[in-house]
Amino acid sequence: MGFFCVVTRLTKFAPFSPLLTSSRPVVSVQADVGSVPMILETGQLARLADGSAVAKMGATTVMATVVAKSRSAVQPMMFMPLTVDYRSRAAAVGRIPTNFLRREIGASDSEILIARMIDRSLRPAFGRDCYVDCQVSCSLLSLEADATGADVLAVNAASAALACSNVVWNGPVACARVCWVDSRPVLNPSRQQLEMSTLNLVLSVGEHRRIVMVEAGGGSSGSCSLDQLYACCDLAVDSAQRTLDAIKQLAARAGKPKRVPSGQLLPADKPDDLTGAIQLYASATLGELLLDKDLDKMAFDERVANLRHDTADNLRQADCFQDDQLRFFDVAFNDLLKKALRDQVFNTGHRRDGRTLDELRPIDCSVDLYPSLHGSALFQRGQTQVMCSLTFDSRQAAFRGDMFSLLNSGGITKEKKFMFHYNFASFATNELSSARGIGRRELGHGALAEKALRPVVPSDFPFTIRLAADVLESNGSSSMASVCAGSLALMDAGVPTKSSVSGVAIGLMSKQDENGNISDYRLLTDIAGIEDFFGDMDFKIAFTSNGEVTAIQLDTKLLGGIDQRIFRQACERGLQANRNVQRKMAACLAKPRAAIKPNGPVEEQLPVPASKRSRLLGAGGLNLKRIEARTGVQISQLDDTVYSVFAPNKQAMQQARQSLDQLLADNVEEEQLEFGAIYETKIVELKDAGLMVQLHPSLAPVFVPNSQLDSRRIAHPATLGFQVGQTLLVKYFGRDPVTGQMRLSRKVLQQIGPAGTKKLGIE
Repeated sequence: MGFFCVVTRLTKFAPFSPLLTSSRPVVSVQADVGSVPMILETGQLARLADGSAVAKMGATTVMATVVAKSRSAVQPMMFMPLTVDYRSRAAAVGRIPTNFLRREIGASDSEILIARMIDRSLRPAFGRDCYVDCQVSCSLLSLEADATGADVLAVNAASAALACSNVVWNGPVACARVCWVDSRPVLNPSRQQLEMSTLNLVLSVGEHRRIVMVEAGGGSSGSCSLDQLYACCDLAVDSAQRTLDAIKQLAARAGKPKRVPSGQLLPADKPDDLTGAIQLYASATLGELLLDKDLDKMAFDERVANLRHDTADNLRQADCFQDDQLRFFDVAFNDLLKKALRDQVFNTGHRRDGRTLDELRPIDCSVDLYPSLHGSALFQRGQTQVMCSLTFDSRQAAFRGDMFSLLNSGGITKEKKFMFHYNFASFATNELSSARGIGRRELGHGALAEKALRPVVPSDFPFTIRLAADVLESNGSSSMASVCAGSLALMDAGVPTKSSVSGVAIGLMSKQDENGNISDYRLLTDIAGIEDFFGDMDFKIAFTSNGEVTAIQLDTKLLGGIDQRIFRQACERGLQANRNVQRKMAACLAKPRAAIKPNGPVEEQLPVPASKRSRLLGAGGLNLKRIEARTGVQISQLDDTVYSVFAPNKQAMQQARQSLDQLLADNVEEEQLEFGAIYETKIVELKDAGLMVQLHPSLAPVFVPNSQLDSRRIAHPATLGFQVGQTLLVKYFGRDPVTGQMRLSRKVLQQIGPAGTKKLGIE
């Protein structure tokens, strides 16, 4: 009876409970994607947002929210204003942030890279008829200790949130991770499996098993073959398709009615007669420009800009269109340029710069640019130019992430001794720009290049390596040019790489039927900037000289993505192109230099017995600090008896070794000391905890603690009447095997007496 009373009360007061007032019930679906199912649900958290969803797998949980706003614009939007953020919560791993404020502040590198992955998966599903200000926010709420799939869950949660929201889009999409371990593909790998893998693949699919986004790299154990890549892709597509079906089921049960954007100027709304007028004025001149293969990027852009300006003036003078129609001029002109560029590719088999579809741009490369650099290379491909410089430093210069960041990002190693930094200056495209910090694009391109080169760098290389790639000219595929320049710089510096690495970008131009299916297409090798801008795909792929894949990044603009047939053909085209690039690179530098350059750093291992450790360190490490400050070396401890000495050059190493040899030189007087013998010493200093006594002028003072001065417990040596300069009889017990300190005792002499006292030159 009491139970029913409680239920009645809950029912009576239910409208006042914030957890029970939702107009939407909590809806949950399950996707069988391996041993641990993925659960997608909506209707419980963040219900005031336009869309929200939660993705769970095991103990890992990610929440995604969607907020979209229509805006009145003077000009039509030329792109989808989509903002994606991903943040990890400290509570998700049971830690407190280690920064000064002890709270989450700016996004970390790993969070930015995950946000880019989500963006690249979602953006192709927004057509030109549904551009709207949209913000997708993903939050990691809980993380399983051995999990690596928070980024995959974030993509799926964001897709589910959009599918259930009132935002118009052409999704959903779904994501999966597969790695290659023990000669087989593994779905949803653990951290241990990921550490042993030779491929880490993250893949997003859309409808009809079409690929929308790929992010792949050689795992911690090396690179993989194309056949292994294809096997992993097949498994990833199968898994992602099951997740996609679950998202569609969730949207069917809990989705909101779609809200058609209002009050906005969309590219799809451009007047047809405006397009015809622009074509009448500009198509002939535009066709001539596209056929003039002698025009470089800057000249072509200038001619097109002049044509754009003249066409707009002619239309205004003709007074055939109203101002609200002319607002779509840039959209219509770009559509005309895009169509003309594509028609040239399909009709002639040649591109704007005169190349065939599978032809590379001219390549020129050089190494050893400046004598003071540890390694350097300049790689030129067409009008894309990248200069890469390499710097060696000590082990202490390695990047060390804090524990909170490592846990949240799914990191495997606590220390990173190989780093690649990508810098893109505004002058590379002849543009004005103020100085700013690193952007998301630069961070993403640097991570891709690092992923491409890391498998060939030996893990036991003694130095920390930093590659800095500066893009000096850019006309497409600067990230893959950075990979080529980085590989040459590694070999120029004498790093014993397992192979050289090169990269190339493959593009796509396609035709679609009325159902959106690809009816015809052309693959373009080594795309230039205009082909990237007006093309349908940017497929970056890096290979070793042995034909193994080290990194892949696929972005597409097609609403439905590309099928696996096109993906495989692009991989084969990339392999063929990279073989040609490798030949050009080998003509410049075929293999790594036999040794590091003379101006390079030097590292030596210094064995230090425990008995001499105190000599090396000194009081508070003063001896080491003095040597480091005077010579510029860095000394670090490898184990109990071995130290590493890093010097920026051979001269600094010679100076440091002289100082170290003097500190660690065997002392004749110490060799004369006998275990258990009694010696006369001189007090040189009184401390609160004991005395500093000297056995011989050539020996360093030795500390005698209060506990060894008297059989009674004393608080200070002065209580026994000791003074500086006074002689003191002590018994010698050798050195401590752990600390290496001499062991002297006066207390034992109070029992046995001072018979047999010896002197070592104390006056």
